[in-house]
Amino acid sequence: MQPESAETMEMNTESVVVAAAKTAVKDKGRKLIAGIASGVLMLASVVTVGIYWARDTYTIQDEGKTQQVTTWQGTVADALEAANIKLGKYDEVTPKLDAELADGASIRIKRAKEYTVFENDQTVKVWSTAGSLEEVLSTIEDTGRDVSLPASRSSERGELQPLSRNAAKIQVKADGKAVEVEATAADNVATLLEKAKVTASGIDAVVVDKIDGKLQIEVIRVKRGNVVEEKELPFETQVKETDQLFKGEERVVAEGAKGLEKTTYYRHTRGDKVLVNKEISKVVAKAPQTRVIEKGTKERPKVEAPQQSANPNQPAPAPVATGDVWAALAQCESGGNPATNTGNGYYGMYQFSLPTWRAVGGSGLPSENSAAEQTLRAQILQQRAGWGQWPHCARQLGLL
Repeated sequence: MQPESAETMEMNTESVVVAAAKTAVKDKGRKLIAGIASGVLMLASVVTVGIYWARDTYTIQDEGKTQQVTTWQGTVADALEAANIKLGKYDEVTPKLDAELADGASIRIKRAKEYTVFENDQTVKVWSTAGSLEEVLSTIEDTGRDVSLPASRSSERGELQPLSRNAAKIQVKADGKAVEVEATAADNVATLLEKAKVTASGIDAVVVDKIDGKLQIEVIRVKRGNVVEEKELPFETQVKETDQLFKGEERVVAEGAKGLEKTTYYRHTRGDKVLVNKEISKVVAKAPQTRVIEKGTKERPKVEAPQQSANPNQPAPAPVATGDVWAALAQCESGGNPATNTGNGYYGMYQFSLPTWRAVGGSGLPSENSAAEQTLRAQILQQRAGWGQWPHCARQLGLL
């Protein structure tokens, strides 16, 4: 049963005084009433003073705030209730809630904060009353869990928790580089990034970790936005037959060209990890050009070698050509006109120069001789020097 308050006791005492006074009036007169009333009043004063001195005063420290509370002697829980202080599920209080308190005792409350940690590539919520990020990590790692801690970079200084309670060297990693900076007990993640001259954007991830017992801050770049990727498109090759070329010959009519395809993605990356990669559009910016090749179907002319003369002083008989190869050669060289004389120093159907014409026994100008004579001299030249005397046309006719 809880003791009555001093106020209640005083009211009860006054009731006793009034009752006693009434009784005195009836029984023994006014003098007796005064004596009794004085005695009862003295008794009430003593009781009131005793009740007042039965109350104790305690000091409560709650996250840097101090207040005093005066209440009846009791436990820590009673004192907190009297001060109207509520505890969270993970808050810590010293002494324990059921501990009996003495007058002048101190009560200390450590408020738990919620942290998001990375564990096995997943985010996990934990609560801790630690005073620094290093202590938060150490407390969790003591349970055998391997975690890292995303760091707050709030612009409000009061919201930034110290990294460590002690001076230490901290490694700051960003963009493939590592910088070591001196950290004091007053430093937090934001001030250490400033010391390392590392800037983190509003969406970059800043993670605090302990590697081999040493604190490390890592800035992981986070990117979100559209990315365009280009891809070459191969060209096709088309083969066409033509009777303008001999069998076995081919020529490129149109060179092929590769095309270009552009694909746009919405991409969200965290470091080297792709979290989202969604295709938005795909267009052919440049169509591939087909490569066209022509292959010949025309039969080559056949040329029979001339018979050798028994007399070496006699000129060899003219070679026999089938398939009208000489007519084709003359057509290529001069359009088949025996009288061709363009003034360029070459004459007749086979475009003889005068020294060459005379070397094979010709007389006069080649263009002044008959077609048969010119063909005879051309056949003698071919026997002596080969088809290379007419390099361009012989190649076109497939003779070279």
